Amino acid sequence: DLSFPAGGHIVAAPAKVGDTVVVGQLLAAVDTSQLNAQLANAQATRDSQQAKLDGLVAGARPEDIAVAQSQLDKAQQDLDNELSSVRDVLATAYADTVDAVRTQTLSLFVSNATDVYPPGFNLSFTCSSGACQQATTQLIAARVDADVALDTWKSELDGFAAGSVPDTSSAETALDDARGYIQTAHDLMASLSTMVTGGNVSATADQLATYRAGIDTGTTEVNTALSAVNSQRQTIASQEIVVEQYTSALALKKAGSSPQDIASQRAVVAASQAQVDQIKAQIAQSSIRSPIAGVVTRQDAKVGQSATANVALVSVISTGQLEIDANVPEVDIGRVMTGDHVDFTVDALPGESFTASVSFVDPAQTVIEGVVDYQVKMMLSQPDPRLKSGLTANLDIRTAHKDGVLLLPQYAIIQNDQGTFVNKVTGTTMTQVPVVLGILSKDGTVEIISGVQEGDRVQNIGLKQ
Repeated sequence: DLSFPAGGHIVAAPAKVGDTVVVGQLLAAVDTSQLNAQLANAQATRDSQQAKLDGLVAGARPEDIAVAQSQLDKAQQDLDNELSSVRDVLATAYADTVDAVRTQTLSLFVSNATDVYPPGFNLSFTCSSGACQQATTQLIAARVDADVALDTWKSELDGFAAGSVPDTSSAETALDDARGYIQTAHDLMASLSTMVTGGNVSATADQLATYRAGIDTGTTEVNTALSAVNSQRQTIASQEIVVEQYTSALALKKAGSSPQDIASQRAVVAASQAQVDQIKAQIAQSSIRSPIAGVVTRQDAKVGQSATANVALVSVISTGQLEIDANVPEVDIGRVMTGDHVDFTVDALPGESFTASVSFVDPAQTVIEGVVDYQVKMMLSQPDPRLKSGLTANLDIRTAHKDGVLLLPQYAIIQNDQGTFVNKVTGTTMTQVPVVLGILSKDGTVEIISGVQEGDRVQNIGLKQ
């Protein structure tokens, strides 16, 4: 009795009742279009993962290494170009800062080497408030600091070797120092702006306008210089990261894949193959195929109908290997063994007898209406086309066989607490003689192993005189 492990829409049922089929012949099938699509996708995934594994095992190709080397070379060249640009960026930033400090503030300061303030500078205006007068001292000091910073910066720029690409460390140091110098100038511009816009400066309207215009221009130049230096510093830092990444990528390709990476990818391929096998198994279970050679005795699968899982739809019976099923009572099962000879008859063929042999004795009991039996199977010695499934068989199981033995009717045997005896008759005398018994036949005779001999007369006590 055959069924589908899973339900589905029946699309084929080629076998009909009475058809002779061979092992593996298709009997019925359900739709597998969705499973086929899943299989194609799983196979594609497996092939992709296998290709990745092959690449890991083979290692990087020379072409791949060459590409990685080319990418690293370009990244390094881009970094060198940015480093080469540092000198121009610093020169432009220095020029803008110098113009802001020494040109755009020219109208606010006068040179006076003998002044009580730090030598060299004095403000071109006066203040009316005490706070403003105090700020004046700070402004002149800030102007001196800015001028000193510019002189120091100029010395550093003159020491920056021309015509060669500076190394990364020197370039970054020069840019970081420049930011400090520019910040000094930026602080000066902020202080000047606060002073001029505070309303305490003794100057005409035209003079104030000139002051403010110079401060605004100088502030713009300082901000531009600071922005250019910061941008160049960030660009170099970013390009350094790119170079490091390409350096690592090239080293990884040259080193090849690690055993751990290969083992991990093998596991991925195995999992992908398992998915393919699982779907193939589901597709295989979508069809009912005959497990034996025989004849179809039932076909309930109809094209277009839905099949329910594990509900028998098709039955096939063997035409050559019929077997006999029998239930043997527990009192007899101890003597039945595999290989025992069997003689049997069937009611459908009266007067004829057939032979078989015990092929299986069930180790577990079968309880039928409270009676304990054991199922025994027997194989026919010779196939006979007249024998069909479902016939009733009458069995004689031969559990033991001996030729040339001494027999007595079972009625002649006396059994009591003292043992087993027979009454031996000698003339008119009767003597009780102990005997040893052998096997018992179904016709009521018993094998006598010892105690009496052939020709002795014994009393048949079971028969009435």
